[in-house]
Amino acid sequence: MINITVIPVDGQPHYKTLNGSLKDYQTIIDGYIEVVKVSSYEQLLVDEDAIMKNKNVNRIASVLAKKRILGTAILIKIEDFK
Repeated sequence: MINITVIPVDGQPHYKTLNGSLKDYQTIIDGYIEVVKVSSYEQLLVDEDAIMKNKNVNRIASVLAKKRILGTAILIKIEDFK
């Protein structure tokens, strides 16, 4: 099982435990995955088509990534998603 932090556009980040399947991650972010490294041990999983889908800015994820992130993001350890 994999522990993640879901960072929604609106609302508070929350923890979730998943089995680690690609489909689980894609369902949460509502799209295909783009990986954004945020530190030497963590990364964000975000929707690679968020601009085309007109998703809103995710302020918390944007601060973590030091760039604009749109839509729901998943914060995950690099070792848990390669």
